[in-house]
Amino acid sequence: MDRTEIEILSGKNFSEHVSSQTKLIIIQFQDEENASCQIMAPVFNKLQAFFADRIVCYTVRKPAASEIWEQYKIYQTPTYLLMKENRTLDIISGLISYDNFKSAVNRYI
Repeated sequence: MDRTEIEILSGKNFSEHVSSQTKLIIIQFQDEENASCQIMAPVFNKLQAFFADRIVCYTVRKPAASEIWEQYKIYQTPTYLLMKENRTLDIISGLISYDNFKSAVNRYI
């Protein structure tokens, strides 16, 4: 997979991907029908491209993988989990500017 592609995770491959990473992971919980998710998609893609060698980004879409949504108590889209070593470090929900998102990521890498 190209480093600039953001892999879509399902309930079947979520744990495997998350537990095997040593880099900062950002998981985007997204509903493609949601206008805020559509606005944030290019911001998330730009962030992933900027930090491509230092972070790993994934997407979990609604309604697929609902068990993951329930596990992490995701009730709003878009929501971003910042994780490292199988621990949640931060949760960002709703719209956020690229610069603010970049600053948040910089705190954890």
